[in-house]
Amino acid sequence: MSSLHTKLEDLSLEELQAWHARIVLAVIRSHGVPAAMNLIGQSLQSLAAQASSAFQSRKSPVVPGIVSSSSAAARWAAAKALALQVEDPWRGRFESLPMELGVRQIWDRTVQAWRADAALIRVERDAFAHGAMRQCHRMKVLQSVRRGWHSGGTNFVAKHYQGDPNSVALLEADVKLQSSAKWYAERFNAQGVPKPVDFLQCSLISLPSRGLTFAVEAYLRGDFTKYSSNSGFVTDEVVRSTPHAFSHYSFELSGGAELLIDVQGVGDLLTDPQIHTRRGSRGSGDLGLRGMALFFASHTCNAICRKLRCRPFERPPAVPSSATVPAATVMNSGLSSSLHGVSPMTLAIRPRSERTDLGGLGLNEALPPSATAPVKEHAPIHFALALLHARAVCAGEEIIGPGSRASPALGLFHLGTSAAMQHVPAVIALACMYQQLKPRKGVLFSLAEALQKPLSTDLAVATRYTLMAAELGVSSAMCAAAHACQHGIGTAPSAAQAAQWFRRAIGARAQPDDLCEEFENEAARLPGGDATEEGVLSALARLYESGGPDLEPDVQLAHQFQYLARSSRRRDLEQKEEEEDGEQDGTVV
Repeated sequence: MSSLHTKLEDLSLEELQAWHARIVLAVIRSHGVPAAMNLIGQSLQSLAAQASSAFQSRKSPVVPGIVSSSSAAARWAAAKALALQVEDPWRGRFESLPMELGVRQIWDRTVQAWRADAALIRVERDAFAHGAMRQCHRMKVLQSVRRGWHSGGTNFVAKHYQGDPNSVALLEADVKLQSSAKWYAERFNAQGVPKPVDFLQCSLISLPSRGLTFAVEAYLRGDFTKYSSNSGFVTDEVVRSTPHAFSHYSFELSGGAELLIDVQGVGDLLTDPQIHTRRGSRGSGDLGLRGMALFFASHTCNAICRKLRCRPFERPPAVPSSATVPAATVMNSGLSSSLHGVSPMTLAIRPRSERTDLGGLGLNEALPPSATAPVKEHAPIHFALALLHARAVCAGEEIIGPGSRASPALGLFHLGTSAAMQHVPAVIALACMYQQLKPRKGVLFSLAEALQKPLSTDLAVATRYTLMAAELGVSSAMCAAAHACQHGIGTAPSAAQAAQWFRRAIGARAQPDDLCEEFENEAARLPGGDATEEGVLSALARLYESGGPDLEPDVQLAHQFQYLARSSRRRDLEQKEEEEDGEQDGTVV
């Protein structure tokens, strides 16, 4: 027995699987995908045995000098030789088709530029498969200047958008997306995962003579499996840890900016993925935060996720159905001490017969989130999940996505968890809901309305969420916090705190942030949140004129604020007159 064979025998099953995948990938890179297709998806032992039998019976001259199968290296050499003799599944389809000159373009992600060369190809005019937007043609690439001749040609699938004037731009985006997926796969494999993954190289081939452009990739032969979709589907026919861990890892590696999904292919050789981004900027298949939310709603971390230290997505704790769960402590240690100590609450949802339950938890109680907030990148995803549950509850639907039940309790859990992670829209929404005010995303209020015991008014909790939004820099929330402190709404009256928040609101409005405009409009729904500049300055003048138990009167400062309030009112009137004059001039023209 050779030393190499002895060494292989000493390896663990996990190590053997890793070596098996690496060798298959080496064959693909050296001899092309079609030559290695019969190696993918087979175990090391069975493949080596088949290769050994084939070698002994056929005495293949491709690997001269090898006369015994006792060596593992010899068996793998025989396996490669056997792979090269695989019959072409498209044989006989292209002989009568004309040869055409094409331009191949490959996206180089490193330098963010296209590399081009010429290629001789044959392509079937009739598509062999049709999708909702694309159709697929069989193609043979016979020669490329960069890679030289391929005997008989290499089989490719050529994809083309049907009747879309922006088809070339869409195809370019597809190629770049698959290049990004390949980069993610390389980083994933570098972590020493049990089974490496790879994506087919995708490129563009243009036919100037016909004015056509295709996105092309090597033809995958074998049992094709779709492990996940871009809308939360996770297959239960083939239970695999690697594809789902790979998706989770892409989210971690990108810092929560991207999630690679729609994982499909033959074994661990994958193709045609989709990437969700926070802003939905990757085309029509990019569902943005909604797509990310649907993935995490159906994803359960596995051993590979844990090995890669992917942070788990927060889920409701399992508690008895009759339990009373404390409300979210939405506070963070970095905020002021006045934000701590949210009182407990109980949220009972309707029985299973009337309303979808908490999935496998079997609860009749809503579950506000825990006080911990470990992964801030998850905050907008929890908010997106809250919206999905709210819309499903409002529409009377039973699910939010594949395998994910709709539930007002789960919706409130995700809303509270998002707020605990200091996601401003969630914080302001809860501040509104605890005062029986509809938030800007009014559908969220359906979560409270769907409870068997409706969410009751709690001004103390509402004010704490308002203070949290103010601490996070929302000037309208600062005005609402000042209003609450001035009038003792949900908190002890404090003229000093009111003055402090009013002054901070003036400073925040002096440095407007366009990105926060949505937050400002949301917080303006809160009592006192819609105060104008004149209103804030007038309130400060009154506070310093009258003073309070914790605020010394200051007549001089009060007069200054009164003067500033009058100046602000004068500017507003002048601006309004200019706008009206402009409208009249436009009408005359």
